[in-house]
Amino acid sequence: MSESSCRSYFRRGVRRMTGMYFGPKAYPEQGSLFLPGDYKGLLVLDRWNGITPESSLIQDPTDGDFGLPEFYDVTCDMYPKGIKVHHSRIIRFIGQPLPYYEQLAENYWGASELEHVIDELKKRDNVSWNIAMLTFMANLRVMKMEGMSQILATGGEQAQADLYRTIMGLNAMMNNNSLQILGENDSFETHQYTFGGIADTYDRFMMDVAGAAETPVTKLFGRR
Repeated sequence: MSESSCRSYFRRGVRRMTGMYFGPKAYPEQGSLFLPGDYKGLLVLDRWNGITPESSLIQDPTDGDFGLPEFYDVTCDMYPKGIKVHHSRIIRFIGQPLPYYEQLAENYWGASELEHVIDELKKRDNVSWNIAMLTFMANLRVMKMEGMSQILATGGEQAQADLYRTIMGLNAMMNNNSLQILGENDSFETHQYTFGGIADTYDRFMMDVAGAAETPVTKLFGRR
C-alpha cells in the first residue's frame, strides 16, 4: 500500500495486525521475528475517532519517528475499552506536513489534503457559474418602446399596469407564433456575444486545481 494511495481528507493511523504479539501491544514490534502467515491485515483508524497520541515522545534520535508520540491510545469496536499501542505498530498517514507549532496544535498530525486545495476549488466553481450565466446571456433581445421611460417615471399605477400587460402580450405572441408586433415608433434588436478565450481561461483554473492537488489534470478531471 503506497502512501499516495492512502492520502485522504482525514488524517489516519493504520495499525498493523499480526497473528503473533511478542509481549503486550505497548511494546515495540519485532518484525524480524514474523513468520509466514503472521500478518493479518490493517486496522484503519481515523484521527478524529479511534486513535489518539499520548504525550510521551520518542527520545531516541536514531529512531525514524524521533520527536513523535511514542504510544497511541486505540479505541474501536474491536477494543471498546481502549488499548495502548507502541508507535512501531502504527503506520501514520498525516496528510500535509505542518510547521512545528501547528503540528503541536494538531496532536502531531498534519493538515487535510483538501485544505490547501479548497481556495482553488472555490475559484474554479465561481468561474464555472459565471461561464454558465454568460451562456444564457449570449443572445439578448432588446425592444425599444416610445414613451416607456415617462410611463415608468411619472405614470400612475394604471398606466404602468397597462404597460406591463402590453409587454407580456408581446412576449406571449413572440413565443407562440414567432411574431413580433411593434408600434409605429418602436424597434426590436438582437445582440449576440462571442466568448473567445473563455475555454483557455477555464483550462488554466483546472490546471491550478490540479497543481494544488499535486495530481495530473488528466487523472483529476478524467481527461485524455
